[in-house]
Amino acid sequence: TQSTWGRLPVKIVALLDISDSMKQIYQNDQSKYDVAKNCLLSLFDKLQPEDQLSIITFNTQPEVLLDMEQWSNLSNHQTKIEQMLKIKPCLLYTSPSPRDS
Repeated sequence: TQSTWGRLPVKIVALLDISDSMKQIYQNDQSKYDVAKNCLLSLFDKLQPEDQLSIITFNTQPEVLLDMEQWSNLSNHQTKIEQMLKIKPCLLYTSPSPRDS
C-alpha cells in the first residue's frame, strides 16, 4: 500500500564496512566509520512504519546486526540500533602496525 507520504514501502539492506580503513579521518575530525554510521542514523528519520530495514556489518566476514524487520515492529528501534552501532572498526580484527610501535 502507498503511504501518506506518497511512496511505496521500501526494503533497505544497509551494509556497514568495519574494516581498518574505516578508522581513517574523513571530515570534521570524524572517522569514515563515524560518517557512515551518522548517515545510517539519519536514515531513521526518513523511514515510514511500513518500510523494512536490515543492517549488516562486514570486514573479513559479514555479520547480521539486524534481520530484515518492518520499522513499525522494532520497539525502541532507534535506541537499540544506535547501541548496536557503537562498535568500532576492527576492534577484534586489527593487529598493531609497525607505525604503532
